[in-house]
Amino acid sequence: MSKTKKILKWTGIVILSPIVLFLILAILIYIPPVQNFAVRKVTENLSESLGMDIRVEKVRLAFPLDLAVHRVTAIERQDTLFAMKSLRLSVQMWPLLKGQAVVDGFGAYGLKVDTKSYVADTRIKGSAEELTARANPVDWKKELIKIQSVRLRNADFDIALSDTAQKDTTKSEAKWNIELARADIENTRVRLSMPGDSMRVGALLGKAELTGGVFDIGRNCYAVKHLQLSGSEADYDLPLVKPVAGIDPNHIHARSIALILDTLSYNNKGELRAGLRSAALKERCGIEVNSLRGQVYMDTVQLRLPALNLYTAHSQINADVAFDFRSFDAGKGGQCNALLDAKIGREDI
Repeated sequence: MSKTKKILKWTGIVILSPIVLFLILAILIYIPPVQNFAVRKVTENLSESLGMDIRVEKVRLAFPLDLAVHRVTAIERQDTLFAMKSLRLSVQMWPLLKGQAVVDGFGAYGLKVDTKSYVADTRIKGSAEELTARANPVDWKKELIKIQSVRLRNADFDIALSDTAQKDTTKSEAKWNIELARADIENTRVRLSMPGDSMRVGALLGKAELTGGVFDIGRNCYAVKHLQLSGSEADYDLPLVKPVAGIDPNHIHARSIALILDTLSYNNKGELRAGLRSAALKERCGIEVNSLRGQVYMDTVQLRLPALNLYTAHSQINADVAFDFRSFDAGKGGQCNALLDAKIGREDI
């Protein structure tokens, strides 16, 4: 063999060696025993560094980036902080090289969480049977997230605020713009308790459908094109205040809530707009709202309810209201105007 051929041979070996090693490693990560070995090492290191017991039963990675994780738990002093039956994630490989994360599918099943003291002044505890989402794409450079669909089913969360809340002096530079095409929520309950159990607020979403959501965190502007609720409930309770008979604004429990909003928006000027197509509910005191519709506008100065229509089984109220908040303060000016056409039934009094 000539000297030239030997040089070419060894040059080819040097060039091909890294490529071959890369291909071997790429193949190895798709072999289940190798995946399980890597997971054990990662969980051992995480458990040691975080001071908790982290366990993962198994991980499966299919070509190109379809990941399935089964039986994940994080335990601290015999308390389960996080548990999940399974997680499925599908990511396209090529867009990652261009700074985008294109997620074909995300799914978390059998989720349980307890933040304990890990979130400042707040404890979140709850569970969800299913949380799935599809997003395309996530643009990290432009801080843009386009979510095609989200589904949350059979969830129950408790949020407790402590009485040691401190002012947050940190500045967030995040300016994410989140676009949500559709969200479906079924049988989901959320309860919020204020410090010292001074106030409780809760809601049960039997079925909720949201379309056309835009949440611009950078500009503090939020909008929803359409929101529909059915089979829902809402609670507002001041436990330290003694209940009274009849309508009690300190102890409200509304059930059988059905709601359709055509538009809902809030911006950084404090302007709230809502187009209420229809609403119905039953309150614990006995009042039943068969139909409520109209437009709502509120900012830092006033509340407007033009062409508001309220119907119960025994009463009917048609109103045009312009309420100026400055009228409460002497010397600030402000006027309150209301045009009412009402028929009040004795049963509702």
